[in-house]
Amino acid sequence: MKARTLALAFCIASAALSSAANTVERPEFQSHRFDEDWRAYCAEVGSPSGPDRLKCLRLGDHSMASLGADLRLRLEAAHRPGFGLEQPHDQVALFRAMTHIDLHLGTALRAFAQLGSFNDAGRAEERAPTDRDRIDLVQGFLDLDFNAGGGRLTLRGGRQEI
Repeated sequence: MKARTLALAFCIASAALSSAANTVERPEFQSHRFDEDWRAYCAEVGSPSGPDRLKCLRLGDHSMASLGADLRLRLEAAHRPGFGLEQPHDQVALFRAMTHIDLHLGTALRAFAQLGSFNDAGRAEERAPTDRDRIDLVQGFLDLDFNAGGGRLTLRGGRQEI
């Protein structure tokens, strides 16, 4: 009994010490994935464990890549969508799968790309062009970041969701 109590106390103490040693907060996921910045977290943590390993892929001293993905499902239902003239109701499930890479090369160059696949199920009529299953480049841009006039300036070119 004393051994179990001692083991439990040791586990609690080591968990408290490990959480106190990790002072960097894990970044929150953002609805726009290009707004996420994992560089400070990855630099402080070093070699993260679990799924965070995909967020902290080191490519050199000042270069890294961050990978991520979204899976979304939206259900829509409309009663008498044609004001009672056509079909009595419409129900559809919309699926969205997106994956992205955020590549930082040094301190001045960044490349971000996001691919998406979009599909639906249950639509009674022909699919709308936005519901057709295909892989699209949702976002893709390059950033060039540099000092200018006592501050920082970022030039961005490409396709970005605003």
